[in-house]
Amino acid sequence: MSRAVYVHSLGRTSLLAIGMAWLVFSGCGGGSSNPKPPMNPVLQSIAVSPQTTTVAAGLTQQFTASGNYSDGTSKALSSITWATSDTSLATVSTTGLVTAVKQGTVTVTATSAGISGSTPLTVGAPELKSISVSPQNEGVTAEVSQQFTATGTYSDGSSGAVPGVNWMTDDATVATVSVTGLVTTLKEGSVTVIASAGGARGTATLIVGPSLQSLSFSANRTLKVGATHPKGVVVADFNGDGKPDIAVSLFDTNSIAVFLNQGTGTFGTPIMTAVVDQLTLKLTHGEHMTAVVVTHDMTSAFRIATRMIMLGRGSIVAQGTPDEIRNSPNPEVQQFINGEADGPVPLNLSQDEHKDHQLVRPRPFLSARFHFHHKRP
Repeated sequence: MSRAVYVHSLGRTSLLAIGMAWLVFSGCGGGSSNPKPPMNPVLQSIAVSPQTTTVAAGLTQQFTASGNYSDGTSKALSSITWATSDTSLATVSTTGLVTAVKQGTVTVTATSAGISGSTPLTVGAPELKSISVSPQNEGVTAEVSQQFTATGTYSDGSSGAVPGVNWMTDDATVATVSVTGLVTTLKEGSVTVIASAGGARGTATLIVGPSLQSLSFSANRTLKVGATHPKGVVVADFNGDGKPDIAVSLFDTNSIAVFLNQGTGTFGTPIMTAVVDQLTLKLTHGEHMTAVVVTHDMTSAFRIATRMIMLGRGSIVAQGTPDEIRNSPNPEVQQFINGEADGPVPLNLSQDEHKDHQLVRPRPFLSARFHFHHKRP
């Protein structure tokens, strides 16, 4: 902006100085504006990773999200809202940890400042985590078969049959196993049955006893064992192989003989209770097992028990160590362990039966029960 300057009493030099000052001040006070501050980068898109992944049902997968900005930069996002398209198939935490629930396909989405990014996730079949083999610590004789089964525990917490199981034993001279888990015993010993699949492995121990010699059995004949006299006969499946076996109680020896069904119309040679007792002691000591046995045979009970419980009329009559039971002041206990016909428990015997009972005292056949177990050594 220009204007006139009047100078009355100054000379040329003063006028020039004023003009120069005016020009200087005019230049310094020009109308140029200040520069604008730089703009913050704007979030334009979100990338979710990992991209297109598969997770087995029951397992987890961590997802992350990074933001792409208007200035060409990208960085991790601190404030994100996570979601899945179907929570029945997969869920996601506030930190992006996805838990696969069941098979299917879902979308995992991350949202921040109104911008979203997503990626597909496939939930696959649950993974096999472990295998259990049954039966455990089974005891059989040589030259018989025993079916084993493998049950898998999976990553989603379920359990069930295991497809494609590989079966083997650690000693094929004692027992072999088929592709279906059927074990055939060959000789006496101990063998480990192994099932494996998908990186998982399970085992079971099989104890093989000596072979039984066969004994033909005909119906409608008197069954005797040696020179002893049978008191009673019970038919039941004593070894759990689905075949009816025979147990015979013997007057002369106060013992029980068990004939195991061979499945061919014959029964094995009798297994006496003393043999069974020795087998029980061998298993409990050698395999560190605890046995719980129900018996009426007091000779057998005192032979192997470390603790005994006597039941009667729906309640516990007595309990304790074998010595405590043997010395119990309870007359019912004494009547039972001594096989006496006379006592507080009426037996309702005829005169002849009463006489025979006094002579023989078949202790295994009184109406009471003893439970006993063997402690771990």
